[in-house]
Amino acid sequence: AGLDPATRLTALALGATPGQATLAMIREARFGIGAAAAAGFGAVISEVGAVMMVGGNIAGHTRVMTTAIVL
Repeated sequence: AGLDPATRLTALALGATPGQATLAMIREARFGIGAAAAAGFGAVISEVGAVMMVGGNIAGHTRVMTTAIVL
C-alpha cells in the first residue's frame, strides 16, 4: 500500500500550486511517515539496549560503535 500517484495530479488539476500539491501529498502520507519514524526509533532503542546489556558501556574498554554514536 502506498500513496496513489494520481493524488498529486489531481491536486494540480484542481488548481493547486506545486507547493500546495506537495503539502497535500505529505498530509496524505502522514500516518505512513509516522509509522516509519516510530519503527526506526524502536529499532535504534532495541539495538542500544541489547548492546548495553551484553557489552556494557565502559569508556575505553567495552564501548562499541552503537553506544558511542547514541551516548
